[in-house]
Amino acid sequence: MPPNTRRERRRSAPSDRRILVDIEDTLDDDLGIHRVPFTYSREYGMDTPNPFVHIRGFGKIGLPLSERDAQALISFHEKDASQPTNSCEFSNCDVRFMNPQWEKWVENTVAKDARTLLGLPPCECEFGKMMLLSAGSAAPSLQSFRQSRASDDRLVFGTVEILLPSWFTGGDVTVAYPAIPYEWTTTSPEESHFSTPVLGFRAGAVQTIAPLRSGYRLSLTYNLVHSGNDSHPPTPSDLAAAKEKLRGILNTWKTDALSPEVIPIKLAHKYTAGPSFSSMSLCHPDGMLLSCLQSLTADLHLQLLIVHVEHHRSSFVSIQGDDHSDIEDEEDSIRPTQRFYSGSDSAEKSSGGMVVKQVVDMEGMPVTVDNLDFPAQNIIHDVYKVEEEDRSGWEQDYMRGRPDFKDFDCNVNDKDEVTGDYLEVWKDTLLVLCRDPSWTIRAGDVFDYVCDHLESSQSPTAGTNEIKLVDALLRCCKNPQPRKRPAADKETKLKRAAVLLVKVASRWNDIDLFFKAAEACDIRRKINRIGSDGFVTAYHTFPWLSVKAFFSDAITQGESNPDRTDVLRALKQAAEVKADADVVKWCQEIEESVYLNLKPVDETQVNWLVELIKERGVSFFRDRFFESFKCDQNLSVRFWLSLSQNLVQNQHAFDSLARETFDALISELAALAVQCLPAFPLKEEVAPPPAEKHVYEDPDDSGIDSDENAVAPEYQMDIDLIKDIIGLCTQTNNLKHCGTYFDAVHHASRDALGSGQKYPPWHFYRSLAPEIDALLTSTPDVDASSDPWASFFQAAAQILVCHSPLTADSDLKLLTMTITRAGGVMTLETILTAEVVADLTKKDLPSFERLVVHLFSNLLPTPSASISRQSLAGIIFSCVQAVIENAPISTVKKVEKLLKFCFTVGIGRQSYPLVLDRILAQSAANDPEENTYLKDVLVPMILHLKSILTDHGISLIEQPCKTFCLTVMQRYTSIIVGKKPPHTIHTALTSFGCGCNYCDDVKAFFKNGVQLTYHVCAVAKVRAHVEEKLKTQRVRIEAAGVEWYTLRTGSPHSLVITKPEIMSLYPTWEINSRRGVELLDEMGDEKTQKVILGEHYLWIHDALHGGPGTSDTLHIESLPSRLLAPSGIKRMFDDDIDSEDGSEKKKIKLEE
Repeated sequence: MPPNTRRERRRSAPSDRRILVDIEDTLDDDLGIHRVPFTYSREYGMDTPNPFVHIRGFGKIGLPLSERDAQALISFHEKDASQPTNSCEFSNCDVRFMNPQWEKWVENTVAKDARTLLGLPPCECEFGKMMLLSAGSAAPSLQSFRQSRASDDRLVFGTVEILLPSWFTGGDVTVAYPAIPYEWTTTSPEESHFSTPVLGFRAGAVQTIAPLRSGYRLSLTYNLVHSGNDSHPPTPSDLAAAKEKLRGILNTWKTDALSPEVIPIKLAHKYTAGPSFSSMSLCHPDGMLLSCLQSLTADLHLQLLIVHVEHHRSSFVSIQGDDHSDIEDEEDSIRPTQRFYSGSDSAEKSSGGMVVKQVVDMEGMPVTVDNLDFPAQNIIHDVYKVEEEDRSGWEQDYMRGRPDFKDFDCNVNDKDEVTGDYLEVWKDTLLVLCRDPSWTIRAGDVFDYVCDHLESSQSPTAGTNEIKLVDALLRCCKNPQPRKRPAADKETKLKRAAVLLVKVASRWNDIDLFFKAAEACDIRRKINRIGSDGFVTAYHTFPWLSVKAFFSDAITQGESNPDRTDVLRALKQAAEVKADADVVKWCQEIEESVYLNLKPVDETQVNWLVELIKERGVSFFRDRFFESFKCDQNLSVRFWLSLSQNLVQNQHAFDSLARETFDALISELAALAVQCLPAFPLKEEVAPPPAEKHVYEDPDDSGIDSDENAVAPEYQMDIDLIKDIIGLCTQTNNLKHCGTYFDAVHHASRDALGSGQKYPPWHFYRSLAPEIDALLTSTPDVDASSDPWASFFQAAAQILVCHSPLTADSDLKLLTMTITRAGGVMTLETILTAEVVADLTKKDLPSFERLVVHLFSNLLPTPSASISRQSLAGIIFSCVQAVIENAPISTVKKVEKLLKFCFTVGIGRQSYPLVLDRILAQSAANDPEENTYLKDVLVPMILHLKSILTDHGISLIEQPCKTFCLTVMQRYTSIIVGKKPPHTIHTALTSFGCGCNYCDDVKAFFKNGVQLTYHVCAVAKVRAHVEEKLKTQRVRIEAAGVEWYTLRTGSPHSLVITKPEIMSLYPTWEINSRRGVELLDEMGDEKTQKVILGEHYLWIHDALHGGPGTSDTLHIESLPSRLLAPSGIKRMFDDDIDSEDGSEKKKIKLEE
């Protein structure tokens, strides 16, 4: 940065942040080590061009380099050497590249990458030398420094070494900068003969190549040169002065009361916090920055820490519209964010912040710093700039780039509006300099750190550092702090600590440490924390009399029966190997005491119980434990189920002579499982992890959590538990227990209906029925048509039909399965009673229609099963009747849909007359003056009826279609068309206007217009013209009943012309008459019309054509309103229904 700009920036910064500006400028301009690295390495593939190297006096070298060419080249070089050697160098004067593509590749690829990765100004590659190394040889150290050649004043900014394809091992390259100090090592590629590796570094480095173990290493060295007087990047010679400048700034900062207490510097890379992280984990250039600062902080007595932080941005978002595809776009996190925040009124911004996640020292030891607090604006090299504080917070956040974590917890409401909390997190790692000596910096969450170090240490004696680590671990185990973490995490840590401490105590032969570990980890009660291996290790390490009392207490106080017996058996085996009779006898005595004084059992101890039963026999279990288990302990259903399942799996281990006793035990256990099983069991879900705290961690946190503040779990129906119990009863031929449970469920379902509980009975049956079906399918030897299965599926079918929302195809398929399992059509008859059908049609008619269609499609019996077919026909006809009674018929489309539904379910011929009856009754019920339903539904329905019935082989000349068409035409002709009115128009109206288009439109309105009002909405000139013509014949026009006025609301104004109602009678009659004629023609030819209309044909035909005189009386007889059921629709089930003439009866049949 130019000096003037730097001074202006410092002057504009607040006084308490000027020191931060000075440090950042020094790092950027003087040190210049934070933005770009000093070294880099890159490997290019086999598409790299072959340079075709030619050496003067030797000739061409083939690549990959062969052993023969390498030895020949070394021999050629030894001719001019003073003594034999295994390496050789050739200057740029002796080497030529015959392939022109090579020079282009070096300039366009290698030089470009070097400039980018090393942060250099424009420069080019200038060939320096070629070097060949062989096994056992080492190249002399190469020092790269800036030099100025007098010939062309070209500056050397760095060096690039290109390895040509050649096979070798070893030869690791180390690049060191003594002035910083800094050192970087790169290993040789594994397949060097198939690639072209490149190593680049800035000037001022010392390059050292380790000896080769085998093969030959051929390389080309290029200098990165630049001509002119442009500014150049820093070199180690500049760094010494720059470090002294930084020392002066830090020294001033120590005593400046206005400056911040800490100086945070953002590192170039992101690192993961963890127990293995330390200053050795830093990559270049962060490692170089650390090297520079460590020497200064040590001299100035400053504290240097590494801090992991997170920047959070959380907002409540509300988005309108149906395009939500970019909300969870993993490839672009900026676009949705800008959409949320960029001046949108629908986004409520909420405050974000920075969270300190971990603080460690240089060795990686977690530490806690009291009052460690600094704003994000103070972080050097962060996106927040002192001079840019007026920029909005979200703009500065998204200068960080893509977030490391993002989550949008969203919901879409019925208005297609997306709302939710949008969280974005950026992670950073900082170097933090602390100056206040009064600050307390102490050990933080050291658990993982201590365990890692102790596990890797194999020291046979206790060192000073290890004693400190052990003491810290003991404190962690004794003093857990309350935090919202699962209890399993705490137990895992305590087990790890206990096992590790016992191993250390055994390695150091320190019995006091063993007892301290036992107390800190509560091993007397939780003996599984060290397990049988820990006790055996202590037995082998320490004297028996010293640990006997502890072992007795642990076996007596231990909470787990399996752990107690496992420890005893392991100790007994170890004692038998050592021939220690006293310990063997002690183990036997204590074991019998354990069986006499069992601790409470649970599901986790089932395997141990099974092994005990296998070892001691069924009678031992029944006599010693079974009664107490049933009476004294409140054992869960899972315990009885698990015990039963394990015994059945191990039944081969029991004596066949005791089979009857074994089977009786299994039956009792299954009965206890069913007895403890609730009708609607819920299973406990794993509690979700708590949200991370957005605050600095508790400074006294030891790393092991207590059980306080547990998160409440969530619950859902436990179908797996029921399935396991039913499967057990089926496998062991204890079906009576299944019937007991199904009866309990049936009674509980009736009690729960309408109670509004979270899991209603239909939800339970919908989940359990498929599992029972799969169980019966997998066990074909079970009679699925008998109880308890048939009764279960019958109850399931009734609950699903009457109470379940049958909205999905899967729901309907499940219902079909349950009905089939329960007995098919016969069961359906008992479910779909008249009351149930009426209730379902009123509650949700569309769902009921889908149900009827599905039943017809999936329960249709074979043609040979005539009884079932007739029963199903009666059921479906009953359902169709109910649908017809309740279906909406306000439009032609709805009536057409109802007719198609009748034919879809195979009852079209029997039920469509009921539809016609209902729409005729609907028309009769309407106000005769309105006649809307007659015109809008009945008349158009004739055409739709013809189309639908023709597809099913029914003609309009058949009954009851014939009567329906006659009735509609009678009503239409008499009510809608009526008598032909007179058609006389005043001559002033027929001759109106001047003949222009506007006047002709008004004249057409007078002569043929059905509407009584006409609006002239043209421009003022046109309105004035029409109004002038009206005024010209005002007297004659007004005598005809025509009026006009100008409506001056709106734009443009309109001229409103009205005519008397009598003038619209004839145009209306003419339109209705024409429609009636068209309707007759649609029925068919004249012969068909006469068949349908019969004796009424002549007067209907004449009335539609205006035949009768205006004073003649129309010969219209009484109009029927019903076709088949004048006293109401009759419900039909399996009974015969009367035919039309009542002379015979015919069965309802399903149409195929």
